[in-house]
Amino acid sequence: SNLQMRAAFVSEQQQKLSRLQYSRDVRKLLLSINVTNTRTSERSGEDAHEALLTLVVPPALLLSSVRPPGACQANETIFCELGNPFKRNQRMELLIAFEVIGVTLHTRDLQVQLQLSTSSHQDNLWPMTLTLLVDYTLQTSLTMVNHRLQSFFGGTVMGESGMKTVEDVGSPLKYEFQPDPTLTMRQGPSGVLSYPWLSEPAWLCPLPHGLCPKAHLRS
Repeated sequence: SNLQMRAAFVSEQQQKLSRLQYSRDVRKLLLSINVTNTRTSERSGEDAHEALLTLVVPPALLLSSVRPPGACQANETIFCELGNPFKRNQRMELLIAFEVIGVTLHTRDLQVQLQLSTSSHQDNLWPMTLTLLVDYTLQTSLTMVNHRLQSFFGGTVMGESGMKTVEDVGSPLKYEFQPDPTLTMRQGPSGVLSYPWLSEPAWLCPLPHGLCPKAHLRS
C-alpha cells in the first residue's frame, strides 16, 4: 500500500490557518484531512487493508462533527476507519469540526497528532503533528494615573548622533497607566498589553537598537 496524508487547520471558508485569532466568539475549529492510496515510482499502491486514522487532540478541543458522518469515533483518542480495504487509487477527504472549550490566555498553541495505520505492508507511516499558534487581541484604553508629571531640562545640549549611553539621554521619566476597568480577563489572571510605540524604542530613546532599556506594560 501507499497511504499518504495531508492535513491542515482551516477556517469555515476552507482557508488554511497558521494561527488562531482567538476571541470569546470562537466556538468552532475545523481540521481538513486528505488521504490517498495512489501508485508512485517507489510504491505500487495496492489495497490497504484495515486502514485506520488515529488522532490525539488536546483537552481544549472536543469532537463536534465529522464529514462524512460516522467516519470517526471518539473516546480518549479519535479513530477514523478509512476502509477495509482502502482501495488502490482511492481518495478520501475528512472534515472534522471541534468545539473550542478550553483555550485560555495561557494557551500558546494547539497540537494534534495524526497517525495512519494498515495491516498491509507499508513501512513509512510516520506520525504527523499539526501545531496551530494561538493569538489574542484585547481592545482596551489606558488612562495616565499621575498626569501631573513634572520634569525639567538641565545639562549640555547633545544631538542624537552624539549619544552613546543611556546616561547621555538624561534622567528617565516614569509613566503609570491604568487599563480600562471594563476590560475583564476571565480566561486568566494577567495579560500583556502591546502598543505600537513599544516596538519603536528610538521614539523614546535615541540610542542604537539594543542599548535602550526595554519597556514592558502589564495589567
